[in-house]
Amino acid sequence: MLVAVAVIALGLPHGVLAQQALEPEQRMAALINQARIAQGLSALSLSPELTTAAQLHARDMAAKGYMEHENLAGLTPQQRAAKQGYVAPAGTAWLVLEVITARATAEAGLNWLLSDRQHRGVVLRGYWREFGIGFAEGGPWGQIWSVKFGCRPNVLPVVPEPNANGGQLLRFTNEECSPGGGIGQIGRATEVMVSSRNDFEGAAWEPYASTRAVQDGSNVFVKLRDAKSREVVQTSGNGVSLSTLTTSDGPLNPALLTGTAAPVETSAPSGGATPATSPAQPSILNSGASSNFIIGGDAGR
Repeated sequence: MLVAVAVIALGLPHGVLAQQALEPEQRMAALINQARIAQGLSALSLSPELTTAAQLHARDMAAKGYMEHENLAGLTPQQRAAKQGYVAPAGTAWLVLEVITARATAEAGLNWLLSDRQHRGVVLRGYWREFGIGFAEGGPWGQIWSVKFGCRPNVLPVVPEPNANGGQLLRFTNEECSPGGGIGQIGRATEVMVSSRNDFEGAAWEPYASTRAVQDGSNVFVKLRDAKSREVVQTSGNGVSLSTLTTSDGPLNPALLTGTAAPVETSAPSGGATPATSPAQPSILNSGASSNFIIGGDAGR
């Protein structure tokens, strides 16, 4: 029985030529995934809801000249995400956190975030599955970035990465915010099944692994299954991942969900901008990531 359908979440290619043509928000997203992969973490899938929430907040801060995680209406990042349809039930381990920087470029902004212990801890937190990027020009600093990270029940996106041979590298996410699962909610996946057919004929379950190379460059169908046989069915192709939960537990009831893995947090560390005269900081993007980019220091705001 199909009981919950997740929204479409977009994956990003990581090729150098593709990154060079990206808009600021897409470039920031690609660099964040590059940094996470370099640290052995999962890549994240772009959520339209988180992207909209982040973009609206960036524009609001630029227009009204403030830099805070709580907006002038008193709404937190998680509340603003919920208004756009990204629901991480309050009082559980599913959550939304945000980081803000006013640096002029994606490279400088991410370098600053990674050089600060608290912000680095948010960007490189292992249990995230989705994110959204907002960028706005104007305001006291010239520009401002808002980056929202999230995890929510029953959404385990597959991030497809096309390769030069016409195939894909599938990067799987997993349920680490609430790995035990619950009523109508999948827990940490222990097995994966990959097929070019939507009926999975001839496919077999394999132990879960974080990546899987496939020769098919179009639609690929993926099942993720936890220890209690709750399954999430993914369709991955052309940079798109669609999640559907299959379970016999019945409809999702947020009141029955309890978090077991991660502490509940309602806001990220504040701040993000530092004076333009601050000294340059090293970036992990220059030490361990596979990239042809020369990543700048902290020049800019």
